[in-house]
Amino acid sequence: MIKLILIFVYIGTFTIGGGASGIALIQQVLFENGIVNELGLNLNQNDFFAIIAISESTPGPIGINMASFIGFFKRGLIGAFLISSFYALPSFLILSLGYNFIKGNLNKNYMKNILKYVKISIVGIIYSVVIKIAFSEIIMNSNELENIILNTSIFLGLFILYRKYQNPLLLILIAVLAGSIYNVIII
Repeated sequence: MIKLILIFVYIGTFTIGGGASGIALIQQVLFENGIVNELGLNLNQNDFFAIIAISESTPGPIGINMASFIGFFKRGLIGAFLISSFYALPSFLILSLGYNFIKGNLNKNYMKNILKYVKISIVGIIYSVVIKIAFSEIIMNSNELENIILNTSIFLGLFILYRKYQNPLLLILIAVLAGSIYNVIII
């Protein structure tokens, strides 16, 4: 449990831009490095994607929700509380210590440039997570060509609708409708 706590302190320290940008780091540290098996967590990539989906649909920040679920898998409610607390601790400390510095330098050019590049990095990290999940769901979990074509069409259609209207609520409603129709027709 101590190793998992330290891992989430590390993840919480380097998750800049919110929990959504931390998804890639959580995936890399836990799954790509094989630590999930080393810690005795019976989770695979599909379980991880399910945790992402559940974390997105439950109230609260996605990073905290994911930490809670992974902690719960390890040690129940105590694990969920500990992992969530230690995930949030670095952000709390960094913001508490850095508030006066950031506030005093917010209008200076170097701070504006730093924040601009941080924003760009966060968008890139979130985009890489979307691509990984889309690739996994569209290609890896589809056995038939029809499913690959259908999943790709839905993904591209939603992307085009978002680019045209840029309304996240409309996109969510259409995605729910498409997912419901997909489940009724395919499953």
